Amino acid sequence: MQVLQILRWLVISFTMSLSQYEIGPSVEFMVALVGVFIVADRLKTAAEDLSEKMGEKVGGLALAFMGNLPEMLISISALNKGMTGVVKASISGAIIGNLLLGLGSAIIAGGLKADIISFNKRISRVHSSMVILACCGLLIPAVFHISSDYEVEQLSLQISFVLIALYIFGLIFTFITHSHLTCTKKHGKMPNTSETQENSESCEPTIMVTVMTPTSSKDSSDHEDPSVKNCLFRLAIYSVTLGFISEVLTDSLIPMSSQFGFSEIFTGVILLALGGNIGEYWNAILFARSGKMDLAIESTMGSTTQIALLVSPLLVFYSYIMQVPLNLNFSIYEVAGVVVAACVTRTFTYDGESHWLEGTMMVGVYIILGLGFFHISG
Repeated sequence: MQVLQILRWLVISFTMSLSQYEIGPSVEFMVALVGVFIVADRLKTAAEDLSEKMGEKVGGLALAFMGNLPEMLISISALNKGMTGVVKASISGAIIGNLLLGLGSAIIAGGLKADIISFNKRISRVHSSMVILACCGLLIPAVFHISSDYEVEQLSLQISFVLIALYIFGLIFTFITHSHLTCTKKHGKMPNTSETQENSESCEPTIMVTVMTPTSSKDSSDHEDPSVKNCLFRLAIYSVTLGFISEVLTDSLIPMSSQFGFSEIFTGVILLALGGNIGEYWNAILFARSGKMDLAIESTMGSTTQIALLVSPLLVFYSYIMQVPLNLNFSIYEVAGVVVAACVTRTFTYDGESHWLEGTMMVGVYIILGLGFFHISG
């Protein structure tokens, strides 16, 4: 496993030094995408170790934040380059991708091992309700597209404060007032309604945060009993590394889009959103394949909720600090895409059961929406 660890760092080092080589922007983007995937996996492993040392509540928050850190750093890097339109499109793209591509792929993976896959319908319903509520907040500015830019930007800023407040209320719901209801058993198995009270003392809260329990992806090269300082040090190193790789990825984004004739909206909704969330999609597939469908729900629907309620408001706040205001006035097609994704996901997860055909349908809807984004010009 030491060889695997060395190979990881060789790929990461090569990715960070891509600017010194004259290679095509498409190759540079793909290599940077691999680098993001590797570092995101290392961040997750470090956060899992921290969860074991500091408890599931603190660890759950760390895992949730680290799960969306690639999305945030890549978006911040793009904002620093003035790519506000691409970043705004990536927010809607992350929501659409997580709900349709990420969750759909996980359902396919789980459905290939079982005729019917089951998960906690209470948690999936709360997630889907929060996603629809968050989407309403994100999409309201589109209604005011005929207003002045100043009014739309002010409305976006005000809505961002409301979304942050909703995220805080969700944490209170998860960890304080209803922690006995929003939980999973160890190893990712969900209690049914009749078992909730019986297992309330041995569960870990999951709503509103993407709680991922340690998986077999850890290798022997990781410390078997890392200290808290060791975990924090690794998180810091990987975060800084991810920041450098994000710069490389965003530097190649516009040249590659120009090379292939991609529009700004397609670049944000598909390419940038994929770059920030590819690690979570892979984790969701692994969880589903190992029979942990509830964790797959968390790493897709839970992450979507956090993107809508936490990541997007933070990006709006950051854009104002950088004096390149980012509004939430999405295009009509983005509005339609987000609404379709939220409704399809709620329909297929409301009963707490699914199968590979429904997963295929979800991925199919994502491809249909992606084709629409591809043909949108400008």
